[in-house]
Amino acid sequence: MSNRLFSERLNAELDEIGMPQRVDERIETFAKFIDLPKFKAQAVLNGTTIPDEQVLALLARQLEVNVLWLLGKADSKH
Repeated sequence: MSNRLFSERLNAELDEIGMPQRVDERIETFAKFIDLPKFKAQAVLNGTTIPDEQVLALLARQLEVNVLWLLGKADSKH
């Protein structure tokens, strides 16, 4: 799995739902969105780390996308 692809897909979906573009605002909003500390939210947004299964499931549900697509393991978004 590519962390870069995960990060690109995640950020594209966050753009679609209107999450702020400014990095500091996006990190803060995303941290609240998935209930993570800001440093972990930043690592997820940057693709430094992939969240655990529970957070991935929450993200997929909130963004209405397939977890496997988000991870780059499937071509179908839904």
